[in-house]
Amino acid sequence: MTVRELNDSNLVSTEECLAEPTMSDFGIGAATARIPSKAAFFRDLQLLVARPEGARLEADLKTNEAVLKELRQCFGENLISPELAPFIEVYDHLLSKDQIERWRQGNVRIATSQGAVYFIPFRKGPYRVQILGELGSYACVFVYVPLPALTLDELWPKLLPEIDLAKLEVRHDRFSPGICDHHLHGQGLQVRTGRRTAAGTEFYGLRVDADIEKLPVEEPAATAPAR
Repeated sequence: MTVRELNDSNLVSTEECLAEPTMSDFGIGAATARIPSKAAFFRDLQLLVARPEGARLEADLKTNEAVLKELRQCFGENLISPELAPFIEVYDHLLSKDQIERWRQGNVRIATSQGAVYFIPFRKGPYRVQILGELGSYACVFVYVPLPALTLDELWPKLLPEIDLAKLEVRHDRFSPGICDHHLHGQGLQVRTGRRTAAGTEFYGLRVDADIEKLPVEEPAATAPAR
């Protein structure tokens, strides 16, 4: 599928669930769940990941290469291709300085970013893709799938064929069926899907989160002994 720019007018910036979330859908720490952070991204019922509010930095070749290398390790080369390099945006933090100060005045601790925070918006065929992450920590992929949508089993090989979906464990204890129709996790990954609306238009959302520290470590290839 062709990779193209996703301009600002086509970015997905809001989403609404079709069903009314229950308190259990919000999970532990609901009061601060909307403060962007790694922990919040992994427990949030929202599928969307949006552009950071922090100050945008000048992207450099070294950072771009590191971002793409790490994303390929997480999600494979089918989704993460070299054509994404011009679309990488780098930021100093998920939040703006004003937002950080307001939260701190309310005695809320805001973590400092340890690695480059990045955002990558692009189109891949008919899909809108938005990736948010922090080098060495996490990466979150959001895919906007126009209706009528394929099933997860049909959609997955088109976007993430290198990841064996069958190796992930299905969870039924976290979200209501109307919030997420699929919730799987394992091997450092979390997958969620569900129907949402954005700007009055219904769509099917796919979210894949990767915890970099929990990803399986590839064993180095064995070398033949010297003769």
